[in-house]
Amino acid sequence: MVDNIVRKPATGGVIVPFFNGFIAGTPVYFPGTEDGKGVLKVTAICNLGTGNSGEERKTEINLAFWDGYAPLAAASLSVGRCIQGYGELRTHQKPSGVVDPNGKPIITREFEIRVMQIYFSGDTRKELTKTIDENLVAAKAAGFIPPNVSIRGEDLLKKTRLKPVPYNDALARKTGMWGNARIWKKGEGWYTQQNAGVAGDEANKNAAALQKELESMKAQYAALLAATAISAENVGANAGAGNAAAEVDVLE
Repeated sequence: MVDNIVRKPATGGVIVPFFNGFIAGTPVYFPGTEDGKGVLKVTAICNLGTGNSGEERKTEINLAFWDGYAPLAAASLSVGRCIQGYGELRTHQKPSGVVDPNGKPIITREFEIRVMQIYFSGDTRKELTKTIDENLVAAKAAGFIPPNVSIRGEDLLKKTRLKPVPYNDALARKTGMWGNARIWKKGEGWYTQQNAGVAGDEANKNAAALQKELESMKAQYAALLAATAISAENVGANAGAGNAAAEVDVLE
């Protein structure tokens, strides 16, 4: 998937690509001032291949999503999501908490990539569905799944993804989140969830529905086993009756 929002870099900006990356932490959104401009930041790890001795080489990068990109990032990025893209390299000064021999504070620099375009990597849905369907056939053949169970790869891949929505500070204060991102605001700190009871009730309803579905599946499976056992018993009984009749004929 390629997003269609492309930011133009400042004149003379340094454009940096990043490949084979995956999200390594929970995104954090920093709301802006009254103008509504905030930034979402997240750390990603990019694979650099292997070194001369065969060891894996990785590096961490800090990604920043501003303006029109922040809603997309909040809705789409979560730990483990594979990404690649490019953006403008930026640096920020940050106090290190250490002073030099002359008593002056030592300032460090943090590097981040202000994302201009991002691609979501991974297998296509068609490829994933095909793989799961093949594995289901193999599992039925091996006896791990009853042969009359009707299930498809498409059913197992059903997932509801969040849709990008504008940032709503009032709602964020209640939930503590904006999509997949936590919220931190200067002067206030982290937003915390205020409607845990409502969320808990919804989670309980979902759990109850899943439990009910599981019990139904267990009942169907038990009935299948019972039917199989009865069928086997009938076959055995018929065979026994035939043997008894044969013995009578011989004795007479």
